[in-house]
Order: sequence, then C-alpha cells, then structure tokens
Amino acid sequence: MKKVIYLMAVLLISSIGLYAQKSNVKIAKSKSSSIENPDFATAREAIKLALQDETTKNDAETWYVAGMIGYNEYQYLMTKAQENLQQPDPMAIAKAVAESYDYFIVADSLSLIPNAKGKVNTKIHRECSEKLFEYYQRQLLVNGGITANNDLQDYQTAYDMFDKHQSIPLLKMMQEPKLQEQMPLDTNYYAYSSYQAAFAMKLGDHDKVIAIYENIKDKGYKPLAIREWLVQEYIEVKDTVNMLKTINESIEKFPTDPYFLQLLIQYYLNTGQIDEALTYLDKAIERNPDVANYYQVKGSIYAYLYEQEGTHRDDAIKTLKKALELDNSLADANYHLGNIYYLQAEKVKDKAGYINYKDTKAIEAAEKQYTEIYQTAIEYFEKAHELNKTDLVTLQRLKSLYYMFMQKDSSYEAKYKQVRDEINNL
Repeated sequence: MKKVIYLMAVLLISSIGLYAQKSNVKIAKSKSSSIENPDFATAREAIKLALQDETTKNDAETWYVAGMIGYNEYQYLMTKAQENLQQPDPMAIAKAVAESYDYFIVADSLSLIPNAKGKVNTKIHRECSEKLFEYYQRQLLVNGGITANNDLQDYQTAYDMFDKHQSIPLLKMMQEPKLQEQMPLDTNYYAYSSYQAAFAMKLGDHDKVIAIYENIKDKGYKPLAIREWLVQEYIEVKDTVNMLKTINESIEKFPTDPYFLQLLIQYYLNTGQIDEALTYLDKAIERNPDVANYYQVKGSIYAYLYEQEGTHRDDAIKTLKKALELDNSLADANYHLGNIYYLQAEKVKDKAGYINYKDTKAIEAAEKQYTEIYQTAIEYFEKAHELNKTDLVTLQRLKSLYYMFMQKDSSYEAKYKQVRDEINNL
C-alpha cells in the first residue's frame, strides 16, 4: 500500500510540474502575442523555464512558442513604426528575428520526430518554414547585418546576421520545391556571401574568408575578383600550395587577364625560378598562341634579364613587339620596350665617353647613334603614358629624357613642363 501511495505521489508531482511548464508556455504565448500591450520580457522569462524543464524541453511546441516571441516582437516593431510614420529599427528587428531563427530550427527538428502514434507535427513544421521564408524574403537579417557593420562597426554581429540569412535556403526544412523556386542561389545570393566574407576579413578570421571564397569562386558572382581576393588570402596566411593552385586554376579560366599570370611570374621571379617562369609561359603560348598578355609577360621577363644581366635584349624586343602586334593597347609592353631602348642608349652613351676626344667623327657617330635610340625610347614611353596616364615610372623616364633633349631642342621644353606638372599633381 505504501508503495502504491508513493507512486501516486510521484505521478502527482510530475503532473503538477508538467502543468506548471505547460502553463509557462501558455503565458509566453499570451504575453508575446498581445496586440496592444505585449510583454516580451515576461514571455521570455516564462519560456526560459519551460525550455529548461525535463517535462517540456523536448516538446516542439515549447520551442515553437519561443520562436514566436521574437517573431511577434518583430511584427510589433514594424507596426509601431508604421503607426508613427517612422522607419523601423533594423537592428532591433534583426535581433528579434535572429533569436527566433534559432528556436524555429529546433522546433522544426522536434516536430518531425514521430509521436507514440507514429505521427509528426506537420503544422509546426509548416509554420517554422513559413516564418523563416518570410525572414529571408524581407531580408530582415541582411538589414540588421548592414546596420551592425556600417553604423556600429560590430563586425561579428554583421557576420552572424548574414550567416543566418545565407543558411536559410540551404536548410533541410526549406527544401520544398515551391520554397526553393522563390529562393534561387543566384548572383544576389553570392553577392551577400561576399559581404559576409568582408565582415570576416574585418574580424581577421582568414579561415572563414577562405571558406566563403572557395565556395563562391565559380558561382557566377564576380568570378575574377573573388579569385583575386582568394589568392590574396592565401598569400596572407602564407599558404603557398593553395595560392599556386588557385593562380593556376584562374589562369586556365581567364587566360587573357594579366593579374594571375603576372602574379605567378612574380612568384617565380621572387623565388629565383626564372627558367620555370619561362617554361610555364611557353606552355601557355603553345596552348593559346594569340593571347597578347602571354607575350607581354614573357617579354617583361627578358626585359628584366636585360636590365639585371645585360642579356636577352633581342628576345625581349621580339617578344614585346609580338605582344603589341596582337594588342597595341598594352601599356606595360610599350614601357618595357621604351626602357630597353633607354638602357641601350645609356650603354652606347657611356662607351662614347671613352672615345678619344680628338676622334670627332667617332664621337659624332656615337652621339647620333644613342640620340636615335633615345628617341625610339621616347616613342614607346609616350605610347605607354598615353595608355596609362598615372604611371609614375613612365612619367619620370619621360621627364628625364625631355630634360636631356630640351638642352639642344627647345621644342621639348613644353613637353618637359607638362610631364613635370603631371608628376606634381599625382
């Protein structure tokens, strides 16, 4: 008899506890859904108890009501702003939405667990997915993230808000065809991913930045820029293996773009692998013989060797002229050709200084020779300047040459003054 009485007492206490927590769920629901005077603080306190109690913490209804508190608060803030003819506070709305997002995720997962009769709570599943779809369509988390970034410089919150927004179309609960049709993973979606990466960058979280860029690099949104940023991230974390892998992939995808090829060549040059750079370029030219930039970069390497070692002058001139045959708008090819002739003229001029001063004919011949070479250099520098008005190195070369020539030809004085002024205004 005592044992039966004890068991009845336990059952009575359990039922009282269950009733109390069910009551808290009702209180939370009632306080948060009041149209005129909602009390969200009391609602949150009540649902907190129910979420912690063994009798109700695994109930989908409990988590759904917890999510509805944030949802109702967002609706209330929107309504009040409209009544007062004001703009709603995007940060306050986003915080309420972000809170309810977490609860709806759990509520949905619990609603799909069959009960004793083998049934699932399709109503809660449908309600949760509809609410998250509403958040996504109205971009409530995006607006909060932008506010956190722009106004508060709170980059962690900005990242978290965007992370929740971007995850919604990917959630298992959101895979119904009708919902998916209205949440395409298009360029706008991946643009938001790039913003999220920017927030992670401000946080110094390179792992997150890299993960995002790797995910979106081939999804159609600014593919060239995304890959450039991804390479810079690998450089930042000193991941040479993935840096080179990304550069090589990018060269294959964008053979006419100079950035990746020049970056790869610069890496080879910085690490003393000039032969490897030339071999790579030869292979690239063999695959795509009409890409002007390949010849420009190869010619720039020969120009570098001529500048450093005095070798490969003819190779440099031939290759750079081939680049200009294919594309005469290459500023760098014109600059390198100008610099080759400039250096050649300097060498002829230096040698002339050792000619016996009595050998006037030899001196005149040498002067005529280096003057003509300087003039050829000027032509290429002027073309390079025409194509790239702000390149300081080209301007400085022109300034030096114009100054030299205006000592004997006053027509160069105006050109000298113009270039000097351009340099001063940079």
